[in-house]
Amino acid sequence: MLVGGIMGGLMGGTLGYIRGGAEGMVYGALFGAATGAVGAAVIFGLGAVTSGVVWTYCSSSMFWISPQIAAWAWGSAFAAYGIYDAKEKLKQAYDKNEILALEVEMIFIYATWAVGTYKLGKSHLIDREILPKVRAHYDEGPKGTNRIKQINEDWKSQGYSVKQRSEMAYEMRRQNMLECRELMTEELSLRQIQVREFLKYGNSEGATYEQLYTKAIQDGKTPEQAYESIIESSCRSNKSVTTHLIPQK
Repeated sequence: MLVGGIMGGLMGGTLGYIRGGAEGMVYGALFGAATGAVGAAVIFGLGAVTSGVVWTYCSSSMFWISPQIAAWAWGSAFAAYGIYDAKEKLKQAYDKNEILALEVEMIFIYATWAVGTYKLGKSHLIDREILPKVRAHYDEGPKGTNRIKQINEDWKSQGYSVKQRSEMAYEMRRQNMLECRELMTEELSLRQIQVREFLKYGNSEGATYEQLYTKAIQDGKTPEQAYESIIESSCRSNKSVTTHLIPQK
């Protein structure tokens, strides 16, 4: 959003100066900065939503798409339309200042697209390095799935009921998930996960304890079996998340 605001402000100020002098430059810069920031936020959001929707409704990893690639595709589409619109206006322009302004506008659109491509590409590469480490922490960390397996046996020996163990295992997994999200440096990927969880469970943090229990009962399990299934699910990684966050080479 910051980059979009800066580029928008530069473009708006330049075009405003060409068309209206110093006063036009001030108003143009302010309007351009606001428009640029909003435009970047829209593209950012569309990237997260698009990749999250594809992830949720296309089970095959063949259809995996990173949020950065999705955002780049949307940004490229908007840039292409902006260039097309400027060229069409240029065909009908006769005033030399307006012709100059449209030519400068196209240069800024190309420049903004290039900067956005660089930033998104860099973010994508950072994710390729960070996400495997985050996923490893999810399994091997102090509250990871492997640790839950071990501590569940301790809970058994301490006399906790299966219901109590299921509640503690679920909460431990939830805390682990939140810690892992804090380790993610690229906000686009975090938003992608939240979109996917919201579409799938109606909650950006994923399935609630009550949802897991209800589903197990609906699948024909007894209450005790339902509690055991919650413990088991807390002790393993979600294969879909692993596959889509860290596509296999």
